[in-house]
Amino acid sequence: MYYYLKNNLRRVLLHANEHTKLLLLGDGRSGTTWIADVLNYDGRYLDFFESYHGQQVLNLPESRIYPTGGDFASIPIHFKKYVLSSKIFAAQQKPRGFTASGCFVKDITAHMIFSLIFQEFGYRIYIIRNPLSVALSKEKYGRWHSIDDLQKLINFSPKLRAMSDCCFSRSLVNSRFHEYVLVWCLLNKIAFPQVISNAFVIFYEDFLLNPEQSFHDLFAYIEQESRFKKYRSRILGSVNKRSRTSVDSYPIKDGATHLRAWEQNKSKVEISLAYQIIEIFELDYLYQGNAVPQICPKKLILN
Repeated sequence: MYYYLKNNLRRVLLHANEHTKLLLLGDGRSGTTWIADVLNYDGRYLDFFESYHGQQVLNLPESRIYPTGGDFASIPIHFKKYVLSSKIFAAQQKPRGFTASGCFVKDITAHMIFSLIFQEFGYRIYIIRNPLSVALSKEKYGRWHSIDDLQKLINFSPKLRAMSDCCFSRSLVNSRFHEYVLVWCLLNKIAFPQVISNAFVIFYEDFLLNPEQSFHDLFAYIEQESRFKKYRSRILGSVNKRSRTSVDSYPIKDGATHLRAWEQNKSKVEISLAYQIIEIFELDYLYQGNAVPQICPKKLILN
């Protein structure tokens, strides 16, 4: 049995590079695991979880999770080495089946190195969720970044440094909730220049409110529209399964009723400060004070 599994694993690692390679990127608590689970509902892809997480790939100290271009400067980026190596595979959950249909990499930490890795993937998906929802969810589930991470993000460019300084000088970042909103802004501003032209941008709320059409479009993007139509009932059935990383007690299908959960958990002042941060980073055109996005992903443009 051992040699059978070993030989099958070797076959997968040697041949997966010849098949579909998917990259799903987004901020933590944005629905990345949920979307990945539905796309891989039948286990046809090798599932790699947070493969570019700084502590896994580069052995970064515990004070950091977001890798930067500088961290990779002395190490050549190579898809097989960093995603299909035994080191990375050993850190992942075992796939549901040894298949040769390709691999699926889901990551919430690769925003700063997207330009270095996206060409290794045939399909790239970038998910965005309302920043107040993200911040509220992150508050419920551990600590998502360190001071070192925050400084790396802030110092990514002079423009981001100036925007961040403006937020701090106006005392807008005075709680962990607002710090998470700030990080959401930084991550998206860093990723957008490359993401807009090199990835399929989706919004979490669209999948929550209109899952059938949204998943149809997503399967069409990865050239699996016929598979979606053939297995539509099974795929949509998997939509209502709770994500592996969900901390909420309600099922996905009832999530629409919780779109504005921050209004029950945060004061009007706290909410106002959050929107001021978003406005300073010129990202208010995405949600403009609403729970759902105000633009279509296909028309997403940079301000």
